[in-house]
Amino acid sequence: KCGFKSVLDYGSGKGTLATSLDFPIWEYDPAIKEKSEHPRAADLVVCTDVLDCIEEQYLEDVVCHLKSLIKQVGYFTMTGERKKWEELIGKYLHVADVKEIGDKLQFVVGPKRQKVDQPIPAPVMIQPVNIQADLTKVDWKFAA
Repeated sequence: KCGFKSVLDYGSGKGTLATSLDFPIWEYDPAIKEKSEHPRAADLVVCTDVLDCIEEQYLEDVVCHLKSLIKQVGYFTMTGERKKWEELIGKYLHVADVKEIGDKLQFVVGPKRQKVDQPIPAPVMIQPVNIQADLTKVDWKFAA
């Protein structure tokens, strides 16, 4: 059990994540007609290797869209300059953790809270134990 009632794969492509895990995953990909309906918000939103493919002028809109869909935790991977991504993502979401593995950046994010003095509860963490370029080779470890 992972502690999430709903999972959204944002930019799901061929659906590798959905076929790799043994629980239902909602898929959204605006480039694929069958997966292009407006997605519903989910406890966990996974967005792997998508943001670095978005044209610069649309990045903020996409991050805002992701923000509107994350109920508890977002997990994003991308390549590029860490500072740029931290600033952009941090503008809209609480960045709980960032890891650099090879040329990949991994972000664990959550919704920003209204009050600055209110601590953000520790979300259920999702940690890829061993990530490679192909998501079919990711070992997922969920912890409460």
